[in-house]
Amino acid sequence: MWHGGFIGDKMTGYPPDIRINLMTSSHYQMLGISPDATAADIRRAYRKLAQMYHPDKCADKKLADRKMKQINAAHAILSDPQSRKKYDRETDFSPKQTKAKRKSRKKKTAHTRQSTTHSVYAEGVGDLPNAVYRNGKRHGKWEIRHASGTVEIGGYLLGRQVGKWTIRHADGSVEIGAYLGNKRHGEWTIKLGDGGVATGRFLNNKSCGKWKIHHVNGGVQEGPFINGKKQGKWTLRYADGGVSKGPFINGKRNGKWTTRLVGGHVEEGEYLNDKRCGKWKIRYVDGRIDKGEMAHDKRHGKWSEHVTAAWDLWGDGAGVAEGEYANGKRQGKWTIRFADGRIAEGGYIDGERHGEWTVQFADGMVMECWYEDGVREE
Repeated sequence: MWHGGFIGDKMTGYPPDIRINLMTSSHYQMLGISPDATAADIRRAYRKLAQMYHPDKCADKKLADRKMKQINAAHAILSDPQSRKKYDRETDFSPKQTKAKRKSRKKKTAHTRQSTTHSVYAEGVGDLPNAVYRNGKRHGKWEIRHASGTVEIGGYLLGRQVGKWTIRHADGSVEIGAYLGNKRHGEWTIKLGDGGVATGRFLNNKSCGKWKIHHVNGGVQEGPFINGKKQGKWTLRYADGGVSKGPFINGKRNGKWTTRLVGGHVEEGEYLNDKRCGKWKIRYVDGRIDKGEMAHDKRHGKWSEHVTAAWDLWGDGAGVAEGEYANGKRQGKWTIRFADGRIAEGGYIDGERHGEWTVQFADGMVMECWYEDGVREE
């Protein structure tokens, strides 16, 4: 991937192989150096390119083989003083060029000398078969092949990306849309590698307006972006039929959210920076209600909740449990009032019943028991 920049409209910091095929295919340009390069410059350029296109580091083996042949041929000529002199005499790079020619050559190779003195790329770039320059700026249709497997195809207008571009990544994902003055602009479609699809608009290189994201499992997200971040009301439709609705602020859930799950019950409460917090309420289809406090996405503080599972406190049946949570686990004293009139009281440690528990029956009888780590001792 290119990590250079711009000076005016001109791109700077080209990786060495971007320069290949853009001008005349001389040995100097093959190594990404200027005609007045020193022997040390030639060695450095050769080692850098040889490392980049080593078969163990370049994913495209055919590209690596072809480049290594070209690089080795250039190095063989330029590293030998006599061969280099003969090459210079037979080409346009002779030391006897006129001052005007040297000045012209200097302009053409200015970006070459700059890029060889700065490490401005991370991955390396492959062939650019359709690369064209005009006035030292990228122009016309370009096809850029990255060593990572990414391929970018689109157009330049005097150094600026314009018009339709297609970007194919090694993981199978594809991005299709338009550029305007080097920035993404207008409608874009992003086909994710797992089969999902996102569609929406870009403005000045940032996603904006309404977006719709289809996930491969069947879920769908719909809502607006502002300056590249989710903002405002969003609707999240899950593959199992559940639906969540609420606001995003700066890309994170914030404020009141409502989730209707496939079973019919509803969860309502507050989010803060993508985590549930404050008061939450869960309404079940049969009319039962659980309610309490949340902190950092976990139950924390006082809760009142329904129990429906069988209990070993001398009887089964539904009831309402009231007590404290700490970091998602029941802690301290809890009271459970069963529908048949029983009242059970005792303690929890880290979510497990612990210590003495008492059960008072409707007829006034009281039973006692002892728990250790959730297990009742006989």
